[in-house]
Formats: sequence, structure tokens, C-alpha cells
Amino acid sequence: MSRNPHKAALEYMNGCKARAEEQELSVRGLARKFKCSRRAVYQALDGRQPQSLSEEDALLIRKCDAYRQTLVADSPYRSKEQVARIHGVGVKALDIQLQAMGWTNPLTSRKEVAA
Repeated sequence: MSRNPHKAALEYMNGCKARAEEQELSVRGLARKFKCSRRAVYQALDGRQPQSLSEEDALLIRKCDAYRQTLVADSPYRSKEQVARIHGVGVKALDIQLQAMGWTNPLTSRKEVAA
């Protein structure tokens, strides 16, 4: 245990950023980015050529999905409570450190903008 709220905050921030990026590269996120249906994204991921996408776009979708899978593998989901426990700090201390660093959670800030 490090008992270092700064290290805990950095780990939590990096995890949240990776999860936000992972969500942007989900099937729904890719469909939004490429302005096509989720069905077309699934077809591209299956190696088929959707009529609504160019070959370059279908290839890019496959590359985005491969990158998303590496994000999932490299960044296991850890809640704020888990990160605090791993680093031996309280959740309140972690919250104070995050606030002092001026951090905004990209996962919740997008939800507030969409509402």
C-alpha cells in the first residue's frame, strides 16, 4: 500500500479516461462517429463489407475495435473505493485530491452535457 492520495488519484483518473475512450469506441459510439447503423458496424466487425460504408471506413472500424479491446485488457475497471483501498487512503481523501487537481470525470461529464 502506498498511502499516497496523489498516486491513487492518478490511477483513478487514468482508469476513467480509458473507460471513456472505450465507450467512444463501442459499437454504438462507432455507429455515431461513422454516421451508420449499429448493424453496419457489426457487419464490418464480422469482416463483411456493409453497403453504407466504404472499405476504408470498414477497415478503420475494425482497427478501432482492436484498440478498444486492448484498452479493456490493459485497464481493468476499478471503482473509486477499490483504488482507495489498494492505495490505503480513504475515499474522502481521494475525492479531495481529485478536486485539488481540478479533475472532471469524463464518464459523468458527458452524461450531464447530454441531459
